[in-house]
Amino acid sequence: MKKILIEGWRGINHSYAMVNQYQLCELSKFPDLSLCHRDLKFANARWNPVNNNPSFPAPMTAIIQSIPAPRDDEHFDTVLRIASPYDISQSPANKVLTFITVEYGLCPEGYFPDPQPQLERFTQGNNGVITPSSWSKMKLVEYGFAAEKITIVPHGVSTDIFYPMTQVERNAVRKAIGLQPEHFVFLNLGAMTINKGIDLLLLAFFEIHKRHPHARLVLKDDQKLYGLAGADVVREAMRHHPHLLTQEFMDAIKMLSVTLPLHEMRHLYGMADVYTSPYRAEGFNLPVIESIACGTPVIVTGGGATDDFCEPRTARMISAQRVDVLKQGLIGTGYVLNPSLEDLTLAMQDEITSPRAAANEFNAGRQALCQQYSWANVASQLYSMF
Repeated sequence: MKKILIEGWRGINHSYAMVNQYQLCELSKFPDLSLCHRDLKFANARWNPVNNNPSFPAPMTAIIQSIPAPRDDEHFDTVLRIASPYDISQSPANKVLTFITVEYGLCPEGYFPDPQPQLERFTQGNNGVITPSSWSKMKLVEYGFAAEKITIVPHGVSTDIFYPMTQVERNAVRKAIGLQPEHFVFLNLGAMTINKGIDLLLLAFFEIHKRHPHARLVLKDDQKLYGLAGADVVREAMRHHPHLLTQEFMDAIKMLSVTLPLHEMRHLYGMADVYTSPYRAEGFNLPVIESIACGTPVIVTGGGATDDFCEPRTARMISAQRVDVLKQGLIGTGYVLNPSLEDLTLAMQDEITSPRAAANEFNAGRQALCQQYSWANVASQLYSMF
């Protein structure tokens, strides 16, 4: 029997907590693992299980909550830490695995409790680092981590939660948020920070809406989690690009600023025609894989984290230039991506004129993706490291 301690967050919808909770559900199924969980302090004092509840299905919630806390004197074979700041303090285990995901790049401030972290401690002996994408690993190596001690373990998707909707469901969801069956809907959701490329999406959608008045853009923020309102992001874009500020264009944008349970997230993904993510930097990009699982094709930046799991049957990749992080006024290492506005607009145009959601090749790609990137497979990869 292997004794495993997971140290992380439960009960909220931050991506680290979501990944942790999905993994806990699957790891609990291994008969030769004895699991304990230590709940770590949330990185933000505003986060709480009331305002940021992930609303997992009841059976999953029961499993997540049933995993006991460790005893004070208990020793473990492996500790997996999945929270931030990244901590390598003394642990009651033979091995410490630290989950780290990176977008722009690391810097001591905000990422480590020690302003001068000793990186070698994360990887000395049996210790190692887990990260979810090739992009994130590249950023860790740039920062100084030993490449051979970093293991890519991707995130997954639950097809029990995220799966295609019927046309009746789709029309009902659209009606509920003020959309019509004939609208062609682009969707983007998340933190709406600069790395998400919302400014580029707005510029491209402006051109698309001029050509296709039935096009609509739905944006959903995570204001209760990150404190950044989508409406403010849109207003800032309008300030820099005043030609966007027309009533017709604004009427074509639907802004949602509410925390949704997972079954309603499925509704949001499924009612869209295309999920559009012209990101500059991502550690993995969970909404992309969840959208595909819901039967919604995606547009993503080429050359980034989604290269690991997106392919032509399910995604259109837009070209992007590599731009030095510091020249962009960002804190990090190496480069970020600057997606082509021309390519983004063309990809959105192509999706309207040649939709793919019902195509056999898309459905085959979706099924292959869901099988390869199940949370059960993710848990098996973790199991092999314990």
